[in-house]
Amino acid sequence: MIDNTAAQTSRPPWSFLVVNFFLSRLFLVAVAGLSVLMFKKGNFYTEPGSILDWFKQWDAGWYLDIAHRGYTYVPGKECSVVFFPLYPVLLGLFSLGGAIDGRIVGYLISNASLFFSIVLLWKLTAIEMRDGSCAKHVVQFLLFNPMTVFYSSIYTESLYLLCLVSTLYFARTQHWLLAGVCAYAAALCRVVGLLLVVPLACEYFLQNRHDPTWRRAGVWRALLCFAAPALGFLTYVGYLNWAFGEPLAFLKAEAVWGRQLVWPWVPFFHLHRYDPPYTIWFISWAIVAVALFLLAIRWRLRPTYLLVLAMFTTICLSSSRLESLPRYLSVLFPFYFVLAQMTKKWPSLAAPLFAVFGGLQVMSTILFVNGYWLT
Repeated sequence: MIDNTAAQTSRPPWSFLVVNFFLSRLFLVAVAGLSVLMFKKGNFYTEPGSILDWFKQWDAGWYLDIAHRGYTYVPGKECSVVFFPLYPVLLGLFSLGGAIDGRIVGYLISNASLFFSIVLLWKLTAIEMRDGSCAKHVVQFLLFNPMTVFYSSIYTESLYLLCLVSTLYFARTQHWLLAGVCAYAAALCRVVGLLLVVPLACEYFLQNRHDPTWRRAGVWRALLCFAAPALGFLTYVGYLNWAFGEPLAFLKAEAVWGRQLVWPWVPFFHLHRYDPPYTIWFISWAIVAVALFLLAIRWRLRPTYLLVLAMFTTICLSSSRLESLPRYLSVLFPFYFVLAQMTKKWPSLAAPLFAVFGGLQVMSTILFVNGYWLT
């Protein structure tokens, strides 16, 4: 159970959250706007029609196309079925069939998801750490992290983050049906959402391990919650079977895109395919992720979060292509728990860490909006 002290601590400081949210987004837009005016354009740059096109890069076009025209699948070709449906369905729904500009709707979905994510993340951190200052640092590390440009773009990062945080928050506070709904949404957002059944089962065990009978009135709610990620996955698979007669079309399309699961060390034997700056970038993210995970073990982070880090980091490193590694790792919010604990243990680290985060955020934003390879 969550005690009263934790419940009191978990009341969010709305002014802090609102101010930091808007400051981080304004900083992002300011960097993007100045960079469009000042920097040399990359090989993939297209002239924006308006400010609405600054963050409409790379995968954004696919999501907008799905929302407007639906899914396509042609065996042997790059097809939109690789993108799971929750985000494009919301795009299509809230754009009212094209009556509202899909770009505006996409930015609203992404930024609203980000805001609700930091609210729940603050509450979850306050429960785990019993420390409001640590909770504030967790939120700031998330908002100003190097990949934050994707959180306000027409990408799934913010929506998936919201699904992930809300699933574990509701499980942690024993609202199992709500946790199940969020886990179902997570599996509709990304295929890796299917794996949430493992940390959910772990959390239930941690909360009930002292009950040898495991006979509780609400156990059926937990069982429904455990089934929810599989139901989300099967919903999309069922649609693909109905629409194209190929339930695993997304896997076959992934192979065409050059993505497949390999052992986690295999991608690092093929770094020659990337330019040296990108090689350094990917290796650095992998090293930092492993180092933070080891610190999480040493500092005895709750086993539920250790499982999240272990499973999802391994999956991120097991892709045959590494270009999306940084943004995939950036939504694994327990990493920010570790960073906050670092600043609590060594307060002098806070300023340098935020300075590094800010500098890398500026670099990533410049690359993203100016047509350089950053997906």
